[in-house]
Amino acid sequence: MVSSKILRLLLFSALGMGATVTDAAAVMTAATANIRLAPQDTSLKIDANNYSASPVLTTYTWPDNKVANAIVLKFDTSAIPRDASIEQATLHLALLQSDTSLDLTYTVSAHKILSKETDVSKATGYTADGVTAWTASSCCYKGVPLAQNDVSPPYDRQVIDKVPGDKAWTITSIVQEWLADPATNFGLLLNSDASKPRARYRFFASMEYAIAALRPYLEVKYTSDVSSQDASPPAVSISSPADASNVSGTVPIEAGASDDVGVVGVQFKVNGVNLGPEDTTSPYSVSWNTTTVADGPYAITAVARDAAAKQTTSAVVTVNVSNAASSPPSSILWSADHEEGDMSDWYTASGGGEFNSGGISIASSDVAHSGRYSAKATISAPPTTGARLFRWNESRANQEAYYSTWVYFPQVYTPSWWIVFLYKSRASSTTDPDPFWFVQVGNRQDGAMYFFLTWWYGPWPGGTVEGPHQGESGGRDYRQTIKDIPVGKWVHLEAYLRQSADFTGQIIVWQDGVEILNQNNVKTRYPYMGNEWALSSYSESISPSPATIYFDDAAISTQRLGPGTPSGGAPPASPVSAPPAISSRRQR
Repeated sequence: MVSSKILRLLLFSALGMGATVTDAAAVMTAATANIRLAPQDTSLKIDANNYSASPVLTTYTWPDNKVANAIVLKFDTSAIPRDASIEQATLHLALLQSDTSLDLTYTVSAHKILSKETDVSKATGYTADGVTAWTASSCCYKGVPLAQNDVSPPYDRQVIDKVPGDKAWTITSIVQEWLADPATNFGLLLNSDASKPRARYRFFASMEYAIAALRPYLEVKYTSDVSSQDASPPAVSISSPADASNVSGTVPIEAGASDDVGVVGVQFKVNGVNLGPEDTTSPYSVSWNTTTVADGPYAITAVARDAAAKQTTSAVVTVNVSNAASSPPSSILWSADHEEGDMSDWYTASGGGEFNSGGISIASSDVAHSGRYSAKATISAPPTTGARLFRWNESRANQEAYYSTWVYFPQVYTPSWWIVFLYKSRASSTTDPDPFWFVQVGNRQDGAMYFFLTWWYGPWPGGTVEGPHQGESGGRDYRQTIKDIPVGKWVHLEAYLRQSADFTGQIIVWQDGVEILNQNNVKTRYPYMGNEWALSSYSESISPSPATIYFDDAAISTQRLGPGTPSGGAPPASPVSAPPAISSRRQR
């Protein structure tokens, strides 16, 4: 991008002398420009899977002294003039998580991919494009080649500490070489540290990460003769939403733009007013929270700008905002969107509240599923710490109901045990409620998190209650291999509970609309009173600590909502299917 300060000074100077400025290129012929490029990205692992949809990019050492993961990034440099001289090219990635060892450093090296045309959407540890095999190598576990014989020596090595945040590699020479010969731009590989013992790693945000500010980018500073290169204005068109469409809630607005030299940025407008800052990274997009405006028609445009300050405005896309039609279905008994900026939704009609034991629960604008606020739950463990948000009015009044929330995990955590969704019951009016069923978060062998279901025998800690099925006793975990928990993305968690003090109850759990757990003919509560429901972050030990997760758009309803909350349709109530196979162990 042409230095905005220099450009303004030149324009103001020319206007002050009575000149008519129609094109910045008429004032300057050579310019220093900065451009930020977004990559296509994926991780190569020691398997045949493609990870381009993952919100996390991974470097990992396994076993000792062997590369087990590598990061592939591919940048389109066509927006940089062919005659440009690259002054500086810096790759930026945001570190999300590190291993928990006492080893504080991990070296990640940057390499140019050679010879193999890489298709990021299909690349795996075995192939560059789903078909073309990487050159054979004995580098890695079980002979998976992992592109190790298809990359250059390192152009840069960076020692990555364990402090989350921006990490940078200098790849100026690589970008200059790509510019000189675009046919050699097969992508870039960031390699794991083969000097480390097993299970050392660094995880970074990918282009799929929910927080846009943490996504990877390449910052390039170059000099070029702008006037001789940029003869035409850019072209731009809005690709989403569609013209004459109805919209509600938070709407993604997207545009495509091109130029004979390169697009510097795209500014979106609603009714002629800027919507957020100019987007300088392709693909060009912005989110519009339509709940902040009145229902009715609105005109959306996108203004593309090139390095010579030429601008083009897209054709108008007219949409109709209709949030009144998006009100929650009548089956919803209670909901919490936290848009008051506090936790008052949980206290509605004195039917619940916050019950924290060392943890903190607040309304936060860090990240939200809809609107501006979500519930932020933070714990530091050890010692055993909990942040809990309870509702009991609705569960006590409804033997059958659906309980749902959107939950956001900003990074991978490793807990001893970790309860995030639970049902309790009271044995009498004078006793505290005991936990009966809850959803926990565990880790698979590769470190990925997943939800599983636990029966916690009561009264705690004696374990004298028969259950969960007739003739059984003791704590039991019910695990699943259907879905992992995505990091840096909102995930929808919903459970159906049919309460029973004998063995006619049922609990079903869905993740993003997919059934992952189901236990039928079970006990869910004591005879005295109906269950109480809570969202929580509760653990005796978790790494890293403190640990923070977010909840938003929680609801209790008489019909299943699914991921379409709050405007989803009403699916059949009381679904029943055979329970999955279980594993059993005593809960700590």
